[in-house]
Amino acid sequence: MSKLWKVCMEWWDVSCCSSKTILEWFEGWLGLCPSVKSERAWLSLLSAVVWTVWEVRNQKVFEDRTPSLTMAQDLVRFRVAWWFKVLGNNVTESVSMLMLNLNHCCVEKRRVKISAIKDWVPPLMNTYKFNVNGSARGNPRHAGIGGVLRDSNGKVVCLFSFYVGIMDSNAAEITAIHKAIQICRSDPFLSGEVVSIVSNSKVAVSWINNEDFRSIEHVSMISYIREQLKTLGGLEVVHASRMFNSFADNLAKLGSGLNDDFLHWM
Repeated sequence: MSKLWKVCMEWWDVSCCSSKTILEWFEGWLGLCPSVKSERAWLSLLSAVVWTVWEVRNQKVFEDRTPSLTMAQDLVRFRVAWWFKVLGNNVTESVSMLMLNLNHCCVEKRRVKISAIKDWVPPLMNTYKFNVNGSARGNPRHAGIGGVLRDSNGKVVCLFSFYVGIMDSNAAEITAIHKAIQICRSDPFLSGEVVSIVSNSKVAVSWINNEDFRSIEHVSMISYIREQLKTLGGLEVVHASRMFNSFADNLAKLGSGLNDDFLHWM
């Protein structure tokens, strides 16, 4: 069904090479969002294609029939159009119109600044790296947090993406670090392990690691983080450029629009 992926991406004038793993494909898909305003449709497209491929394979295996590529495309269009219509605000076009003009009706194109993305750098042998990020769609606005825990071989151990309410970006960044520490503290698997919690927020990392900070509203959360860093041992909070934190950044942006918390151990 690689042709189906290719055709669906061409609806948005996007092309890319295949990835080695489904995780790399997922991360790349989030990063390929053509514009901020098309994010909902772009994420729906991913879900629609995966669902359609699953259905087509089941029909082939259990019913000995293979739907045509055209039929599969129509199913994808139908699902994306319905989801965009139901989840969108003030969407006046009918589902039929959305299906016919998917890339125009569901996307309001504009110029987008594209930042360079660097390869993720693994931690030292037998240690872990927990990349985290907080994202607020305004100051303050609806916010999400996200994180990905990986071992020294680059294997993903845990993923999370949560909606955390209305707050500013600094609060979201601190909340993401707070959540990562809670995850490390609650799982026996990580007890006594060396884990670097990595954030691309200089402000949040500075507030946590320095005695002098001026954020009165975040004092309880920062105090908790500091206490856990002292008590647990093996944990540290460090800063890294956003270019090395793209996966966590995308999970945080995804979280700002979620209704249910997502936490998954591999």
